Amino acid sequence: MSYGGGIVSEDGENILTDPEYIDGNLRALEVYKKYIDYSETRKYTTADYESMFLANTCGMICTGGWFATACKTNGANFGVSVLPAGDERISTVAWPMSICVMKNTEGRELEACYSFMEFWNDNIHNKVTGDGKSPVYRWTEIGYQPYLKSVAEDEELNADPVYAITSTFLDYYDPYFPTGYVYSTPLQYDVLSPMLEQITYENAEPMEALQWASDELDTIAGK
Repeated sequence: MSYGGGIVSEDGENILTDPEYIDGNLRALEVYKKYIDYSETRKYTTADYESMFLANTCGMICTGGWFATACKTNGANFGVSVLPAGDERISTVAWPMSICVMKNTEGRELEACYSFMEFWNDNIHNKVTGDGKSPVYRWTEIGYQPYLKSVAEDEELNADPVYAITSTFLDYYDPYFPTGYVYSTPLQYDVLSPMLEQITYENAEPMEALQWASDELDTIAGK
């Protein structure tokens, strides 16, 4: 989306090769292919890059805010920033997560579910942690984005310069599929990841990989 592209519209339609978005999608994939073609990235795994960064031998790594904890623990010299902008805007992506209770859950199991959610989210009167720092607070300390106002507005968290930057990521969040989109998991693992793998390991051209992804998404969605 940083280059003006799009993946799934608000009404759940595949727009990977839609005339309004195809140029932006191709620009993004062309930038990615140039990076692949002129770097040694195929030689290394994510774990390799993280190890090099922690050893201060890698200049920049794109990862999640949680990696800041590893940097602090290992004494790495690091800073944090949002991703560089494309020619349209700064854009960050995220994978939404939620705690769900199945509709057929009953009795003690249902009570246990609600008890867990109370334990996880109570940032004020948590009887388990005893210090007002609930599991969701600890979750945010690691580097994940807050979803409770009591956490997002916490003075101690906001005094942390790393959190001050990572908490702005949501300002640039571009959802690449609408809320409730039922094909979100296959979209990620069966369409987008394989599309990038084709460019990375099979030397596929951006248009070829994009068209494959669009056709695959239509097949998954039964279009």
